[in-house]
Amino acid sequence: MPEITKQYARAVLQAYADGRATKERAVEVLGLRDYAELLVWLGDAGIQPPRLPDAEIEEQAETFAQIWRMG
Repeated sequence: MPEITKQYARAVLQAYADGRATKERAVEVLGLRDYAELLVWLGDAGIQPPRLPDAEIEEQAETFAQIWRMG
């Protein structure tokens, strides 16, 4: 794999963080071992990982609350 510049790596990381690239594609393009290494690279670059949409977070919270009430 050719040498990746810091500028290119940062662009790929930002594309992933913005939702313009999948985690699988970012791992592949950057030549990383796995998703864990991608998270390390994001942290080292000071870039926040993507966040789920608020609606999906709310849906997950409601599902959890329903399961909690059943137990």
